[in-house]
This record gives sequence, structure tokens and C-alpha cells, in this order.
Amino acid sequence: LIFFDSSIGKDALLEAIEEYGATIIYEYRIINSVAIRIPEGTFIGDAIEFFKNVDGVIAVRRDQIIHLDD
Repeated sequence: LIFFDSSIGKDALLEAIEEYGATIIYEYRIINSVAIRIPEGTFIGDAIEFFKNVDGVIAVRRDQIIHLDD
């Protein structure tokens, strides 16, 4: 999951996703973030570092399941 600053927008992020060869799985509108799938054979740590440096990106997190009823 990649979170971005809504005041900056997601244009630079979308360009970076394409440049990296990743694909968008889902665009969240309420929380200003996107879920992506990185290319096969790419290390997750490398991808996280790459996307952290994109203009407007606030945070990059590995995908996880969160239960709201716990």
C-alpha cells in the first residue's frame, strides 16, 4: 500500500508505478492510497525504498489483513 498526500496528488506516483513495471490492484479514495503488485522477481524491500522517494508519497506499507472487530 502506498499512501500519498492529497494536496500534492498522485500523478508522480502513477508515473512511478508505470516506470517500475508495477500494476495497480486497487485505488482507495477514502484514505488516499493505492495497492500495487510489484513485478515478479523484484524484492519487496527494493520496491518500498523506490516508492518512498516519489514526490507526494507519505508512506509505503506491506499489505496486511486488519480485522476491525478485534
